[in-house]
Amino acid sequence: MPGSALTKRKLYVHERRHHNLGSRWFVALIRAFARASGRTIGNFWVDLTRCTLYVLLPISIVGALILVWQGVPQNLGPYVDATNLEGARQQGAVP
Repeated sequence: MPGSALTKRKLYVHERRHHNLGSRWFVALIRAFARASGRTIGNFWVDLTRCTLYVLLPISIVGALILVWQGVPQNLGPYVDATNLEGARQQGAVP
């Protein structure tokens, strides 16, 4: 996929937002069914905070540790063009 690392990062963030919002709605729905006998419907912002702190943040930390363990380059710089030993040109991230 052509483009800089920053462009790819923006696409990744955009894709993740939709999944995060869906998981927050799911947590709110679960809580609503669990409190079906309650008089109020609850607070969406409380659900959002709980989902972020107790579900998404631990998953993010574990995922980040796995990526660091595997040696994934952690930069936002552009890719570097290089010529390999066979004379072919290739692009790669500089760690």
